[in-house]
Amino acid sequence: MQKYSQEYKWLIEEYKNLHEKGTNKMSASQTFKGTSLQKWIFTIRNIIIKHKIKSLIDFGCGKAIRYIDICKITDKTTGQKKIYKNVADYWGIRDYVLYDPGVTAFSKFPNSQKDLVICTDVMEHIPAQDTIKLLTEIYELANKAVFFAIEINNVSNKKLSDGRDVHINLKTKEEWNKIFQNIFKKFPKIISYINFVETNKS
Repeated sequence: MQKYSQEYKWLIEEYKNLHEKGTNKMSASQTFKGTSLQKWIFTIRNIIIKHKIKSLIDFGCGKAIRYIDICKITDKTTGQKKIYKNVADYWGIRDYVLYDPGVTAFSKFPNSQKDLVICTDVMEHIPAQDTIKLLTEIYELANKAVFFAIEINNVSNKKLSDGRDVHINLKTKEEWNKIFQNIFKKFPKIISYINFVETNKS
């Protein structure tokens, strides 16, 4: 594992607390449930099919609700609904690892590489100085591909104990692309899917 900053270690404890106690606006059970994965499940399935993915890691899975609850999918052609055990069942993946250092049940760091590493709504939560370290760690865990969804707007409405918004690592698309270009050079064999999320503020 990479050596992270003291702020990173402090944030892990912050997230453990948020997971266990919730926020001023959200109960513990609803805090960081892992719902940000929902909008990407079809995109990820296409990646899995295209690259013949057999195993994956969800890096920063939160409470991993999509891997716990049943997954209802409506066929766009027939309109018929089909029920799967969970999102991994829908993807046809049996070999998967859920990792999140802020959740006790998923806090064990992955001990082996998998074909695909998924990382949704994570990079904007870490200290800026640890960005390269975390990206390196994620790429080192991938055999074939990585998938990122990164929020670039400060819209979380969740606060850390020091008053900062939890999205402490906000960058522009251009800034992120520059960082990733350097990562691509280090891991030329890994296929990268990078998605930037711009959530409109209400």
